[in-house]
Amino acid sequence: MKMIFKKDLERIKRKVWGDKSPFEVKRKKTGLGPHKTTEMSDYFDYAQYDRATRAHPFYQEMLGGMIESLKERMSKRKGEFRILEVGCGNGSLTERLVKLPNAEITATDIDKNSIR
Repeated sequence: MKMIFKKDLERIKRKVWGDKSPFEVKRKKTGLGPHKTTEMSDYFDYAQYDRATRAHPFYQEMLGGMIESLKERMSKRKGEFRILEVGCGNGSLTERLVKLPNAEITATDIDKNSIR
């Protein structure tokens, strides 16, 4: 297991965000429990998160790589494929998965605000 230190976090932050600074997360005060939350999305503005992940070039490159890897594997086999996406979040990957030929997609997430 690799330990991540503050200097590593700063380096990663610079690589991901460059000269820009990360958007500020507005925490919500809804839900139940000691921290007033029951869902991950209760901690932040989900629409803001959705816009950020769909627009960020690194995230889009990562999703593209995942889809290309799946296409390569699928090309080596015949027939239909069943894909289970656990923790689909805002559905960015799911939207790409459903475009794959001969694939049956099941996507799920525990966060009630993720599934629409």
